[in-house]
Amino acid sequence: MIVAGLGAPGRAAPTPRPVQVNPDEPVLVIDLRPPAAQDRDASRARFANELDGVYGLRTQRADGMDAALAGGDSGDEARALAALAEARTAYGALDCTHAGPAADRAALGFAARQAAGLPDDANARAAWAYVLLCADAGGDRDAAARAAGHLRVLGAASGETVGIPAATWDRYPDIDAHVGRDLVELVVRAPDNDGADVYIDLVRIGPAPATAVVPAGAHVIAVGIAAPGTRRAAVRVTATKSTALDVALVDEGTPYDDVAAKVRAWRATPPTALEMSAILDRLHAHVALVLVGQGAVATWIKGPRDDHARQVADGSLDEPLPIGALINARIAAWGGRGEDPDVPLLRENHEDDTRPHRDHWWVYASLVGAVAIGAAAVYAHDSARDHQRIELVFP
Repeated sequence: MIVAGLGAPGRAAPTPRPVQVNPDEPVLVIDLRPPAAQDRDASRARFANELDGVYGLRTQRADGMDAALAGGDSGDEARALAALAEARTAYGALDCTHAGPAADRAALGFAARQAAGLPDDANARAAWAYVLLCADAGGDRDAAARAAGHLRVLGAASGETVGIPAATWDRYPDIDAHVGRDLVELVVRAPDNDGADVYIDLVRIGPAPATAVVPAGAHVIAVGIAAPGTRRAAVRVTATKSTALDVALVDEGTPYDDVAAKVRAWRATPPTALEMSAILDRLHAHVALVLVGQGAVATWIKGPRDDHARQVADGSLDEPLPIGALINARIAAWGGRGEDPDVPLLRENHEDDTRPHRDHWWVYASLVGAVAIGAAAVYAHDSARDHQRIELVFP
């Protein structure tokens, strides 16, 4: 006996029409690992370099995008952090010729950000600590005393809390800076930015134009606008008499500030499909690789025909080549040069499952007819007294 099973007819999935894909497909490398993670930046750079070696792929790193995709800032924050790192390295080599100026640049950068409502007290304290140490080593006790005063404003209660030996810290006690010194009136203006916050020696004075009475000598003047927080500046001035000072604010915003803010938020709450779609669209990319810790890499894809991004695979930071191959398979499919792994070869017609598929009646009729003829042939063969040859010819 022959048993034949019948099922709903299948329909081959239509072949998508090829779409134009960049010859060097941009790939986003999003780093959600903690900023203090060991080897974080170096491992990300190695991973991106190996992906760039895969034909047709190009990781997005130019114009500060790499810093933004790691949740950092490619503007003055990046410069201040770089200057602080330079000061730390130079001081470790006992080279205050380079450490002192680098620390001073970092301190001014953090002062400007404080005025714009973006304080970073921990790094600011580190910068002023190197300023103090190098000033003390060079015998500039006035500069060292001013740095100690700035450190106290930033919350340093003792030298040990900021890496300064107790003996060095004790040489610069907390005293009234006005005692025994001439006083001058200082007016700080911010052209075209009235109302910006004015800070003198890291203490808020008020909105520009602001007036303060200060001891004659060197001071740090910082002016910034807290919302949206991109316009700011900080300068050093030496006031020997009452004077008015114009501080021109600089727009330190970058094209990717919104991206950096979103990446920082994702460290606490992983991205949703809609959020990832928005970033991919924002940066004109179809692929994002998300570094999530312990060497794991999540691959997100939003093809040219997709409504939303989706996570398609997990990989390893130490094995970028399989990830590159996976991405290339998608790109080839988008361009019509290969099978799309996300599209099934066959799919059923579910346009209306509540009605009979009348348009397919001939399929069912043919199948039933074939089974009936086959059964008749078997019966005739088995019941015949003589051997017979039955040949079925189907048109």
